[in-house]
Amino acid sequence: MIKINASNLSAQQKNLISKLNIEIQKQPKTKQWQGFSFFTHSLGNQKQEYDLVVLTNANILCVEFCNVNGRITSDQYTWWVDNERLGPSPLTIGGKKARKLTTEIEAIKHQLHNADQLVKNPHFLPKVLNLVVMTGKADWSALNGIPFVDRILSFEDFCQLIPNEDFYLHFSKSKKTLPINAKQLNRDFDVLTKILTHNMEPITSQSIDGYELGSLLIMHSRKLYKVYSAESMGNDNAVIKQWDFFSHTVTDKNRKAIINNGINTVNSIKIKNPQLYEKCLISLETNPQDNVDQYYDEVIELPDTNHITLKSYLETCPQGLTTKKLDLIQSMIYVVSELHKLGIAHGDLNSFSIWVDSTNKIKLSQFTSAFNPDFKVDNAVRTILPLLNQNIFDEYSLTPYTKDVFWIACLAWHIIEGLKVTPHSISAFKALNHSDWLTDLFSQAANFAYTDASDFLAAFLNSRPPSDIEYQVSPEILSSYIRNESLEQYSNIVFETLPNPLSSYDCLYYKAKLDKLDILKNQGVRSYIPEITAFGIINQDNQKIFFSVIQPIATPTWNDCDLESLCFEDKKQLALSLIEALQHYHHLQFSYGQLSEETVHVDLADLTIKLSNVHDPEPAHQGPLDPSDVEMPTVQQRDNYAVLQMLNVLFREECEYEDFDWLREAFLLEFEQKQGKYLDLSRFLDTLLAEGQEEQVPTLIAIRSGWSNGDDDSSPNNFNYILPDNGKIYGHIKQQSGRDLEVELWGVGGKVSFFYTDYQQNPGLTPRYVQQKSFINKKFIDSSVFELNIRIKVEDERGFYRSTLPWLSNFLIRNDDFNHALQEFKTQENSSKEYVEFSEEAVDILDSNEMSTKALWRLIKDTEEEALPIVELNDVLKPIRSNHYINYYKANYDPVESNDVLDRFQKKDKVKALLVTENRDGEFETKPVGEVDMVKSTRGALYIKNCKLTRLNEGSRLTLQNVAEQSSNRKRKIAIDNILKNRSVIPNLIEYFEKNSSAEVAKYDVDFCDQQLDYYNLTTREGKTIALNATQRQAFEQIITSGPVNVLQGPPGTGKTEFISAFVHYLFHHRLVKNILVVSQSHEAVNTTVERIRQRFTGHKQDVSIVRISNKAELVSKDLLDTYSGSIIESQQAFFQETLVHRILTLGSHLKLNEDYLTDLIRVKVEIFEKVKQTRSKIGDEEGAGTISPAAFKQFVLYQLESLHKIYELDTDDLGLDITSEAFWDVIENAVMNALAEEYAVDPENSAKAQALIRLAKDCETLIDAPYAHYERFLAQTRQIVCGTCVGIANNSVDISNQVYLFVFLEFM
Repeated sequence: MIKINASNLSAQQKNLISKLNIEIQKQPKTKQWQGFSFFTHSLGNQKQEYDLVVLTNANILCVEFCNVNGRITSDQYTWWVDNERLGPSPLTIGGKKARKLTTEIEAIKHQLHNADQLVKNPHFLPKVLNLVVMTGKADWSALNGIPFVDRILSFEDFCQLIPNEDFYLHFSKSKKTLPINAKQLNRDFDVLTKILTHNMEPITSQSIDGYELGSLLIMHSRKLYKVYSAESMGNDNAVIKQWDFFSHTVTDKNRKAIINNGINTVNSIKIKNPQLYEKCLISLETNPQDNVDQYYDEVIELPDTNHITLKSYLETCPQGLTTKKLDLIQSMIYVVSELHKLGIAHGDLNSFSIWVDSTNKIKLSQFTSAFNPDFKVDNAVRTILPLLNQNIFDEYSLTPYTKDVFWIACLAWHIIEGLKVTPHSISAFKALNHSDWLTDLFSQAANFAYTDASDFLAAFLNSRPPSDIEYQVSPEILSSYIRNESLEQYSNIVFETLPNPLSSYDCLYYKAKLDKLDILKNQGVRSYIPEITAFGIINQDNQKIFFSVIQPIATPTWNDCDLESLCFEDKKQLALSLIEALQHYHHLQFSYGQLSEETVHVDLADLTIKLSNVHDPEPAHQGPLDPSDVEMPTVQQRDNYAVLQMLNVLFREECEYEDFDWLREAFLLEFEQKQGKYLDLSRFLDTLLAEGQEEQVPTLIAIRSGWSNGDDDSSPNNFNYILPDNGKIYGHIKQQSGRDLEVELWGVGGKVSFFYTDYQQNPGLTPRYVQQKSFINKKFIDSSVFELNIRIKVEDERGFYRSTLPWLSNFLIRNDDFNHALQEFKTQENSSKEYVEFSEEAVDILDSNEMSTKALWRLIKDTEEEALPIVELNDVLKPIRSNHYINYYKANYDPVESNDVLDRFQKKDKVKALLVTENRDGEFETKPVGEVDMVKSTRGALYIKNCKLTRLNEGSRLTLQNVAEQSSNRKRKIAIDNILKNRSVIPNLIEYFEKNSSAEVAKYDVDFCDQQLDYYNLTTREGKTIALNATQRQAFEQIITSGPVNVLQGPPGTGKTEFISAFVHYLFHHRLVKNILVVSQSHEAVNTTVERIRQRFTGHKQDVSIVRISNKAELVSKDLLDTYSGSIIESQQAFFQETLVHRILTLGSHLKLNEDYLTDLIRVKVEIFEKVKQTRSKIGDEEGAGTISPAAFKQFVLYQLESLHKIYELDTDDLGLDITSEAFWDVIENAVMNALAEEYAVDPENSAKAQALIRLAKDCETLIDAPYAHYERFLAQTRQIVCGTCVGIANNSVDISNQVYLFVFLEFM
């Protein structure tokens, strides 16, 4: 017999040994082979790994198993499989091992039974023969002719050696039979076994389908299987279920039925309910098995590291009923109810088949015991498969659905009690008595009162009390505005008596009003805000009185001023003041809503404005200047439109002159914009700012033959200006095929092209064409190499009028930005180096001591983007088999020892591979190839997953692009640009970072005392008090009383994080701030800081609402996953899904709708028609996460149609429509709706009302995650603490640039 020395072998290895032992046991005992498998054996300091060593009567076999599929070729030392390198030749490896064993046997030959003969004839020493046994489907015919090729056998041929006493002749050159006394090696088995087992250890590291076995997680009560944790080389997580049918003598038929039942059940779920399929943990093997051996490995991949088994959850779960626990139980019941709706019962619900994460997302696993009407498994087998004892059901005749409900209720009770699942705890659950609504539900489930999980879910939702939502707002929220001062010192006081008592609405109304005054008062440097002297609430005669002291505006209104007499420069300055004032007011999250010539006051002496009534709430009614060309405009759109109308009147005279065509064009661009009208005035502001700068606006003379109307129908005569986009005309340089360089400029309105020549060091630009464009190509913006803040005036060559402005071509030749970009382009073209180093002269320019911070930031913004690395393939793109990815390919290139392209990236980076091609015009273009597998890729070899372009030949050029880096650069440039243009909430923010800053330090009148910080003293278990030290207290007072910018600096370990956590708590607890923003450059720093802040609040038994912004859950720490914006959105969606039917029925009862009709309507409308629509929206070219292939969608709709045919008689054959089309399902839905209404005698009005109710309920579910719902923006506006990285927080979905936070913490590590 062959012993298995390692316990963690793969099923394939165990099956090999098992089959060999079966053949060995057929032989007479005196001729039975013995051996050891899969072990390591030490000789001296060397440890050698062996697959199989067999002791036969004639000699010793040293076997190397080779499990490969494909055609094998070989050079002298290496084997290749389908031209992919396999590794060193197994024949060579086995030969070395055989020689080592021979050496050991020689050392103990005196102990062998024929020791005397060995002295006379050393050739009688037992031979060690090395063999290679092929266990896969390999073709090694190409190896014929290499030495010892006859020692390569298939596994079947190797098994045939066992009954053959003279098998050794197959490998013998002489082909002579050994004498009888030379075939008695069995007499020395004990001695040889002693040699082999000395220093023998089992193989510890085993790979199963690319996964390394980890720790044992669970063992079946009858040892039918063991489950291990596992991890791949790429850090993917899985569990491996190792089945042992050998110990239970399970028949071939039942083995196959057990394994295929799990596979078929999951495949059935995938067809019938793709959304439920996403809540299942899937085995790597998705095809039914034709044959299942004694041992079988089931590899189940885990979607992320956040899901843990319910068993692990219960190990740390405290006792007690909480809302979060109820939400978890609700999710568990819902997922099982979705399973039951398909006619499938799980059959093995236990604490290991249910997986949960911190946001209550449930996943199910282990479907081998499932009851599925489409597939049959012997009941005798099914009863021994579940992990938990099924004998408790022996006395009852129960459906598998009722049994599922019993176990789900049992597990839910364990969650409430915080207990591990044991036989004793299950008995306690069965004996529950009625005490409260939840225990009553559990008791009924324990007594099999519910037919299925849908029945149980309905009972749960009907009994669950409404969420404890605090509808009452305490007047305490106004306490920070209570004043004890005398008001006699003030004039211009406005009083308002507060209602008594204060309602929640009153509290919120006055809190918002006071908060607004507080924010506006702190903006005192802004001249557009009337002076706010004081405000607050006083107690007088047992009444609360709101007061405000705002100085009256002494200047006249816009309407009362003689603005027409102003010169253009004064008008321009006044316009800038108005726009910048309104932009800042909007930036503070306020809208005006009543902007007109009567509410804007003008100081003609310094050309500034003031807005009246800024402290009032924005009016809901329309103002005198509101846009009529925008449906339901926002208040900000109304404000911006009013400004444009006022300025259009102001500049009416100028716009009549041709020299001011640029201004007329700017107004037309705003008024005639088709989409997103009046959302922002930045473009118009930039146009005004460009006029009058030192750089003159150049003019381009357009040549008629070079005109191109682009994407508009208008003629060149109507095309007068190309304007900057937020202060930028984008420039691009490229090499034309067979020509000189081409220079392109893009702006709002059009595009200009030149040829650049440099003959005999005499550079020049020749106009090529002018093209009208209604938009700027985003690809062009991203790839621009220089930017110019200019306007381009376009004139017709035939025109009579000639402008005196400089020509654009002359301007460009002298422009530093253009010449710098041109030099960079030439250097990159002529140099083989991947990176261009700065010259000494350039370094001198970057001397930070001679450069202002503003200039340095601008230079960084313009130069930080590096050229993307490019590799050239030295072979065709080759497909690679992968269990994890579809369309997995390998791209080989010539590696570079130092500074290789892969050195730029980290293993965790998401890197795109793009194909670089050149079009007919000589322009370089990129096409997406796929995502680089950074874990497996090495120098010289890129592994590309989800490959879209698979036919790439030798010489193809690929560029690599870090997705995060690209996004980071773009967002950083926008942020720096806004700061440089003074568009930040803090006025002149950049000035605070200048070396010799003259920015004013603000002092805040804050009631602060050092004793308040004693609140943050901590006492350790040993009785030691930990408190803020003197330096920290001093810093605390400095930051709270002065600003607007503070810097806290200290080396690691000095308590900065502790300080920040205390300071944040102080802001909320003592200052009652509304919100703060916490950002850092790294996810780790954000996680650490916010975790500590949260612990501070928890320690004081206080709650704080947090949202952690990130585009990936894996970047958020486990302790903050429940605050991750994606988790919050998914939880809300799950809540709507789980309660959908309950909410529809509840609302339907209020609308007096027939309950039976509504129940059946839900069954077809929600469960069939809405699911068809929802699934159709997920169709993609290839099946992947969150998408479904067209073929899978067709299977899905066929199942749904079959379900409808079981209920209604539908004639679908004569429709002549594709079964997957939207039109087909619209016809079917109308027919079913009419039939259902007729069945229950429901009139059309109530039928329409019921269908509208369902649509409304479904809309709530889908709206949450829709891009236009801006749910992440809502979270950023309503949560107390908003946190994320500097890049992540700038996601468009968050709209951070339009949020205002009272405090911002920016941490650098």
